[in-house]
Amino acid sequence: MTLAEYIVAVGIWVFLITAIIGCALFLSFRPPNDRPSCSGGKVRELRRLARFGNSDEAILSWQEADTPTQTLRCRLTDISEYGAGVRVQRALPLGTQLNVRIPALRLGGAANVRRCSAARWKYDLGLEFRGPLHRI
Repeated sequence: MTLAEYIVAVGIWVFLITAIIGCALFLSFRPPNDRPSCSGGKVRELRRLARFGNSDEAILSWQEADTPTQTLRCRLTDISEYGAGVRVQRALPLGTQLNVRIPALRLGGAANVRRCSAARWKYDLGLEFRGPLHRI
């Protein structure tokens, strides 16, 4: 093997090792708007505004047909300008119109249930605010 062939072979090996390391680093990079999912994969975050984690108590109240107003205490999981996530004791139908009060933040407003999923013995609700929250 001549010196030129040896230099070419070493150059190819250096290139391949560099490419493998670069690919491994690229694949291990996780953009900030990707989050792990329950199934172990990654879910692309489609929200335009970030939600901020919160564990304050919230009070939901709503009225079903021909029944008195019902009230349910729950825990916030996250909140943004346009919606919130809450963990509750019972499932609520999608589209349910609620009044939301968050005493610790002194905020309240109207919301719709947009998502309801089981979380062990409780339920996670995704709420969409129907307008800006106001001070209570």
